[in-house]
Amino acid sequence: MVLVLAATLLGVNRSLPVQAQGGPSSGGVTVEFNATVGGGVAQSVFNSAGDRQILTTGLAVGWFLGEPPPPGQKPGGFEILIELVPTLVVYQSEPVWGAGIMPVAFRWTSRRQGVAPYIEWAGGFLNMRGAVPEGTAQRNFMTHLGTGLRIPVRGAAELLVAYRLHHISNGNTVDRNPGVNSHTVQMGVAWRPIR
Repeated sequence: MVLVLAATLLGVNRSLPVQAQGGPSSGGVTVEFNATVGGGVAQSVFNSAGDRQILTTGLAVGWFLGEPPPPGQKPGGFEILIELVPTLVVYQSEPVWGAGIMPVAFRWTSRRQGVAPYIEWAGGFLNMRGAVPEGTAQRNFMTHLGTGLRIPVRGAAELLVAYRLHHISNGNTVDRNPGVNSHTVQMGVAWRPIR
């Protein structure tokens, strides 16, 4: 499934006219790639399971909507993303590994040059090798709401530092649905291809 999705994303990426970061501002879209890693601690709120930790990785491709930025400026505004979650580990009574995809993700980034804040929301599906939390389901839904900073590094690359409220739930597909709500810190990199 991951190979099919990666091939699809590459095909979509090649079919869209891409603008270089410093290119002209007419036509095309700005494409961006993200890689992140993060972790956090689950909280016992709203009947959710606490006393566990979460580790997650992410690979995403995003498309900024609207006109590409003027020469020498980075993109901002509204971005649509698709995020693969190649690894998600929940450390509960026994560590449980899994993977997933968030096909619906939105991010709004300030157009401010230099360090720029952003907010984001994403939702998708998660398949674990064991029940999360214990005694529930292996197949779950996940979502997160977050905020962060984009810190320019070099050229079209930026560091991402973010806080996410991450939620895992079986969506009442089984009798029990306590869910796992975690406060996570994410770090990563975003880069845009120069063409």
